[in-house]
Amino acid sequence: THSLRVTVLGEVAHPGVFVLPPHAGVMQALASAGGLTDFAERDSIFVLQSGRNVRVRFKYDALLENQSKSTGFVLLDGDVVAVE
Repeated sequence: THSLRVTVLGEVAHPGVFVLPPHAGVMQALASAGGLTDFAERDSIFVLQSGRNVRVRFKYDALLENQSKSTGFVLLDGDVVAVE
């Protein structure tokens, strides 16, 4: 149960690398980065998992509404959250 280092890029208030607790989700990463900017594409939030060559798309409203797929998704150490 080590903490995660997750990079948050793109249209967020404070892009950067954040240390998150184990089992953190996309909303925790976005909150750590200060949330979305006014220019963010709310339907174009991506998690990139380099080791597994995975790119998962999320919609902000689905994250807010705690829809099952979104809330069940757990970030891994080294993941990148990109907001377009």
